[in-house]
Amino acid sequence: MPHVGGAQNDARVNGRVVHKATGAPVAGAEVTLAPRNSHLVTDSAGRFRFVDVAPGLVALLVRRVGFAAESASYSVGPREDLDVVIELRQNVQQLDTVSVAARSDPLVPRKLAGYAERKRLGIGRFIDGDILDKEQYRQLGEVITSRTAGSRLVRSKTSSMAWVATTRKSGASLQGAVALDATDRLRGADPRACYPDIYIDGAVVYSFGLGQPLFDINSIGTNTVAAIEFYVGSARVPMQYNKTGAACGVLLIWTK
Repeated sequence: MPHVGGAQNDARVNGRVVHKATGAPVAGAEVTLAPRNSHLVTDSAGRFRFVDVAPGLVALLVRRVGFAAESASYSVGPREDLDVVIELRQNVQQLDTVSVAARSDPLVPRKLAGYAERKRLGIGRFIDGDILDKEQYRQLGEVITSRTAGSRLVRSKTSSMAWVATTRKSGASLQGAVALDATDRLRGADPRACYPDIYIDGAVVYSFGLGQPLFDINSIGTNTVAAIEFYVGSARVPMQYNKTGAACGVLLIWTK
């Protein structure tokens, strides 16, 4: 995604994706760089490289069939040459050895423990994996906005990109109008909309009001998502996801 700023300050993000247990390179893994929403596939050595990266906070989301998705966020300085290693855990399918009458909890992955607890408390709006599986052929933005009250979809006028916003209008939306990325304005993003902060597997990929490019919600396949939670406004946002005040709420996406 193009950005506003001098190219002389651009950085590079270099990395390797490896098997967590063996250290072997993982070829063919899809690596997404946010908030620019660029996609690369690792080579035979598990390597990838993003160039012309705008300084600031970036996040990497790595996915590969047969492995659990992994994400990480980094602060990149001007002209920095950042090198990272991302380890993927291989999914191991185990057969049940004992039959029991009670249903097992489908939210077994450790990263979803917080999701399950917040859903139990009912402090947000939630989309479970069974719903996402049924909706896997729809774009993620449509699924989210059709199933979470208080959200709406803002579509680009020049591409297939789309962004999740809240339905409310407030002083926060005026703040966003000042900070909205110039490229997103050209694409047709509503400068008066309130766009929630977005986290993927706990790593922030967009923070409202900081001038970052908006996160294209349709850049994530619905079939790769395990659960979603949405909080309108800042009052009910969990403390660990309210680092910037979350004036327009928070959208948490948990991948498989």
